[in-house]
Amino acid sequence: MSSVPHSSGLAAASARSTSDQGPTSLSDYGNALMRRWWLVLLGLLVGGAVAAGYLNVVHKSYTSTATVQVTDTGVSDSSVPAASRNNTANVDMDTEAAIVTSNTVASLAANGLHTNLMPSQLADKVKVTVPPNSAVLAISFHAGNALDARAGAQVFANSYLSNRASIANGLVAAELKSLQDQLPALNKQLADITGQIAILPTNSPTRALAEAQQSIVTQQINTINSAINPLLQQRVTAGRLLSPANLPTAASSPKRSLVLLSGILGGLLLGAVLALVAVRRDRRIHSAAEITHRVGLPVLAELSGPVVKSLGQLNAEFGGAAPVRELRDRLVAGGVARSVLVVPLSAGAGGSLVAVNLAASLSADGSSCSLVCASPDSVSPLRLRIPSAPGLSDALAFGFTDVRATLTHLNDQRLGVLPPGRQPKALLDRLHGNAMLDLVRDLRKHYDHVVVEAPVWTSTRSALVLGRGAEAVILVAESRLTTRDEVLEAGQMLTDSGVPVLGVVMVPRLRGTGLSGDAARAGQHAAKGGVAPDGDGATTLSVGSAGAAGSSPNVR
Repeated sequence: MSSVPHSSGLAAASARSTSDQGPTSLSDYGNALMRRWWLVLLGLLVGGAVAAGYLNVVHKSYTSTATVQVTDTGVSDSSVPAASRNNTANVDMDTEAAIVTSNTVASLAANGLHTNLMPSQLADKVKVTVPPNSAVLAISFHAGNALDARAGAQVFANSYLSNRASIANGLVAAELKSLQDQLPALNKQLADITGQIAILPTNSPTRALAEAQQSIVTQQINTINSAINPLLQQRVTAGRLLSPANLPTAASSPKRSLVLLSGILGGLLLGAVLALVAVRRDRRIHSAAEITHRVGLPVLAELSGPVVKSLGQLNAEFGGAAPVRELRDRLVAGGVARSVLVVPLSAGAGGSLVAVNLAASLSADGSSCSLVCASPDSVSPLRLRIPSAPGLSDALAFGFTDVRATLTHLNDQRLGVLPPGRQPKALLDRLHGNAMLDLVRDLRKHYDHVVVEAPVWTSTRSALVLGRGAEAVILVAESRLTTRDEVLEAGQMLTDSGVPVLGVVMVPRLRGTGLSGDAARAGQHAAKGGVAPDGDGATTLSVGSAGAAGSSPNVR
């Protein structure tokens, strides 16, 4: 059996508890999120609601796409380097993609759409993509509704083809005009030379020169006419519409699935952060591991399950009494079971639960045990179905130290219970006198074991006085009610006062009397002097009449 914890160990634990207020491992984080699952759920609902609200109020965008195949116009454009023509159509597709969003094409589209938007504003609604190694332009247009999106994509595709054809036809017209403008001068020159030849003698050297000039001019005219004829017959092919603009069936932005997924993930993250922040700010104890790792005190036993809300002892049939038996064995084996002080750290019914079951367990092997209810808030009499009767407060008021005649005996007279009495409000002040210590010492002379249920630590420090007459002190922590600071403070102050603190018993949070509805009603019925019915799942305790404990063979 371990002895009193070292003061330095509690001091170190106090430093750890002050600096480490949050989870430190993955399992801690998992437990923290499990304890605050409702915050995670709240974050999830908020994230989903925000995402749904965003989808309802955000401006939706529809996108339509028209595809255009770009072909060689048949007109040579010396402004485009041959190295940029990277496909079989002999066309620089990067340049063509830029032309789609040019101010010229956008102006044509604005006229076709009959819109008040500026050409630059329309161009901002267009996105052009070129599949690799192809002569295809995918022209996409986004608008606030499906019809406008389809119209925009179609008009931009038509405007691009019209502009490309217009440019090619302009190049053809310019080249044709340039050639045709040369013919009048050449024809006049030819006529002049022909007239000159007609008046010159056949053997004249001048005639021979004129005939040579006539031949040259005639060849030039023939060359120009040979160039003009193909231009007059040439058909410009700017490209063709592979697929017209489609009518969108759903909005392209925002993406509903993406927004909902983002909202859910964001909500989960928000809930997790809120849960972790709440855990960091929460000083309450939720598990026995927190007491061991963060407070530095050993956990002697952990009581749990619905049986703790039943009357009487914890039901051995369901295993509820096993932790108490183990605690009893540790006390007996350590030689500190003669006088045990049970100190509840929080204003719950946990102290009474531990004190009742420990006292009953100590008397279960045939030994005698007395339970002293020194807490004015004790529900031990209610849990044991003891009628209201004079008790500790009355004995201390009249200066009685031999209270054996006042005890209510249970378990075939082996367990004697001294209730708080009929003056509970005055009990706290009377615990600090020597009369209380003398009363406990007198009980130790007549009983094998004495269990004292101390007042709640947070309301009074009476345990510091009561601990001087105890061989062992057991602290009782209630899950989700007792804080780490309360455990540390009690352990530190009791240890500094020389009180032998053995460790902590962990119990679930017990509201009110800590009993279920039926059990509470049965206990209250018994407290009024009635007979409480059995059958509530508790181990039945036989109640003997108040009288001298000396009549029991187990009481000295």
